[in-house]
Amino acid sequence: MWQFSSEERRGLTIWCLCILSISLTPLLLPDSNDNTNLELLLKTWSQDTLVMPSKPNKGGALEIDSYDPNAVTAKQLQHRGLPSFIAERWVRFRAAKGGFSNVKDIQSIFGIDSIWIEKERDFWNWTESDSPKEKNGSALNTKNKKHTAQYSDQKPYQPQKTLKPIDINQADASQFQKLGFKKGVAHRLIAYRKKAGPFYHPEDLYAIYDIDSPLVRELIPFLLIDTARLPYLDINSAMQTELESLPGIGPVYADRIVKFRDALGGFIQKEQLKEVYGIPESTWIRISPRVRSKSNEIKKIKVNSAELKDFARHPYIDWNLAKRLFRYREQHYPISSLSGMHGLSEEKIDQLSPYLDFSHKVMSDGNVALSSEGPK
Repeated sequence: MWQFSSEERRGLTIWCLCILSISLTPLLLPDSNDNTNLELLLKTWSQDTLVMPSKPNKGGALEIDSYDPNAVTAKQLQHRGLPSFIAERWVRFRAAKGGFSNVKDIQSIFGIDSIWIEKERDFWNWTESDSPKEKNGSALNTKNKKHTAQYSDQKPYQPQKTLKPIDINQADASQFQKLGFKKGVAHRLIAYRKKAGPFYHPEDLYAIYDIDSPLVRELIPFLLIDTARLPYLDINSAMQTELESLPGIGPVYADRIVKFRDALGGFIQKEQLKEVYGIPESTWIRISPRVRSKSNEIKKIKVNSAELKDFARHPYIDWNLAKRLFRYREQHYPISSLSGMHGLSEEKIDQLSPYLDFSHKVMSDGNVALSSEGPK
């Protein structure tokens, strides 16, 4: 009689169970011809996603179908990577404008990421073109019937030869109406200007509720701004609360601006605001026309008497450069420029020069007074 060890019996049992499982599998699975549940699942998935199911291109890679910015839902936008609150803002802003006419309309959505726009714009399928109007010049030709109905009675704007440019910060409602704006929109422009302050760019008009974006684009040459009358904020003397009044600058950014300004000694030019940690390019574009810097407020480092830590404290001077500056000063005391310093680029010298004071004391006998450290 055959006898098996305990390991052989265990192996035989497992082998029998595997054979039994394979034999019963066809009985447990549904009929392969019944695809009802699978089709229902695929249908539900395609409705909840932004685009049609991906299809392979000639190279075998997956190709993502385009979508209409005027028909996409908030849920679909979230699938494309937009935060939920930005997606909801997209839908509300689109409804307020009566539909998007081009990429600029989408860029005017507050808080939207410009990098996301650049990545997604290739997938946007405007119904006609980047300015989706119907050929007869009536409405925005989108899939949203509400938007189409709202603009169906509008005629394409044709600028008149007799139009006269106006200062949009001084014009009254009647002057806006003469340019082609509706009466309600013209009065809304005046109310917005009184509440939010003067316009700094003609494109600021896009923020007005229910304004005709194509009309604004056509009128840009006639919309003037007297920059001499605009109020500006001096970023070298502004308090933190004043900085917070700038669009896109809250308490966190305002605090960073003040700390960076104090470390620098002051801003030479307003473009240095872009060096403040975290401020996005879109925010800089919005605040740029509203700020100025007065260079007479700059606090400089007294090169011929400063200590090593005074050099290293400046944002443009790292520890290694601070030691090199200190040694160079001690070897060539007193110094009047950094042009003779080996290994220092002209670009770096130009960056540092506004923050360096090369003055030094001269004693009554005509000799130069030694620095507090003294050359060694």
